[in-house]
Amino acid sequence: MITASLKRQVTLKRIIIIAYVLSVLMIAGLTQASELSAMSVTKVQFDGNSQVILVEGFRGNACQRAPRPEVVSIDKRTRMVTMRIVSKGNGLSFCTQKVEGRYELVVGVASLRLPENVPFTLHFENSQNVAPIEVVSTGMADGFPFSSVDMTGILIQEADGFSIQTRSENFKVVPNDIIDLGKFAGEVVDVSGHKIEFGLMPVDELNESVNGELPQSLVVTGISSGN
Repeated sequence: MITASLKRQVTLKRIIIIAYVLSVLMIAGLTQASELSAMSVTKVQFDGNSQVILVEGFRGNACQRAPRPEVVSIDKRTRMVTMRIVSKGNGLSFCTQKVEGRYELVVGVASLRLPENVPFTLHFENSQNVAPIEVVSTGMADGFPFSSVDMTGILIQEADGFSIQTRSENFKVVPNDIIDLGKFAGEVVDVSGHKIEFGLMPVDELNESVNGELPQSLVVTGISSGN
């Protein structure tokens, strides 16, 4: 025979279980929102000669992976461009681990499709004490997308440059004077960029081989640590 005390205990256990499930769902919902929000931006620089914008900032949690630029709006009347750095996400339902990872991205001005030789003011959402900067597209660069491939690996500093070692492949990094790769050497990093076809590589690199295979190269447009 079930007593009133036993009924109260069963009811209490059910309430505890329901409360736990609701709290997990609430955390997951908050984390999902944070993945969609703009990541922290601490530095923005425009190089008119190379027609690229260097963006630096920090990751907030382990869910924020492979940061990439996103255009929020372009107002040609006021000549204002608003952008933000967003996270690709790593598929986790929720995150509790805080990280202090950093990132550096290179954004080609041509990819914004701005009118040529017209100054625009560029502003990043969630920027910390970073003033808007002026950018001018000269039309001298191609409007390639930010990246066509993302990967995770170890950034290795070698005598003649850098390479990315993933679980199954090794990529030689094309020299980059914009991103300071040395700050990420020896770390596990998320990398965004473009693979280079062998026909576009210098002849001396084509003559190199690893175990009889041609080396693979990667143009890095974004890198982040804190994995």
